[in-house]
Amino acid sequence: MLEKVKNEEIICVGSGVMDKVLTIAPVYCYDVHSFLYYENQTPLVAYFIKSGKGKLFRRGDVDIPFGPGNIIGLKELMKNEPSYFGAELEAGSSLIYLDRSTIYEIIGEGLDKELKAFFEERLPPVKVPAYFSD
Repeated sequence: MLEKVKNEEIICVGSGVMDKVLTIAPVYCYDVHSFLYYENQTPLVAYFIKSGKGKLFRRGDVDIPFGPGNIIGLKELMKNEPSYFGAELEAGSSLIYLDRSTIYEIIGEGLDKELKAFFEERLPPVKVPAYFSD
């Protein structure tokens, strides 16, 4: 079961997609241990982990590690639903915030076909607002 949950909650990104994501948004460095979001909270952004590591947790019973090349919170962000897990990040980690508008731009405008396909394959059907479409 843990592997199924991990596959649904943590999206793994290849190096080609990682390089492209690094060109669309700034990198934020965390010097201290931080909670990104808590259980039953809807993330304000999805988090693309550039370096370092963290974990998804559930009431201290479940710890699911994540690290470089992983995206967390994407499904909850785009469906606007609370996360079953909380997420914490270790000190010395860096990440990129992927907000809903950025993801709409990638999907709607299709500026990069590889990024567009990557997100479309991993998201539930998303109605992109007209002002983000071609």
